[in-house]
Amino acid sequence: MNPPRRRRDSGFALLLSSPWPPSWDHALPRAARASFEAERAREEVLIRRGEEYKHAIKLFYRRFQRYPPSIDALENTNNIRFLRQRYKDP
Repeated sequence: MNPPRRRRDSGFALLLSSPWPPSWDHALPRAARASFEAERAREEVLIRRGEEYKHAIKLFYRRFQRYPPSIDALENTNNIRFLRQRYKDP
């Protein structure tokens, strides 16, 4: 029983159609950098929103000498808004 004979050019078309070697060498580091920068931007937004909540709680405490019972109290207490808007968690 002889094994089937392979043609000399088998797999050659696959090698030519594969775009990986030249283009992916440069695309992968860029994609990783873009992903890192997007994560960094989300973290900055989260920090900024946390600072807004911290400032609103501080103003509420100065005004009423107690901490707010809920986020709704920061949005509207006696027609005073300590927080401009309720932020979504990014």
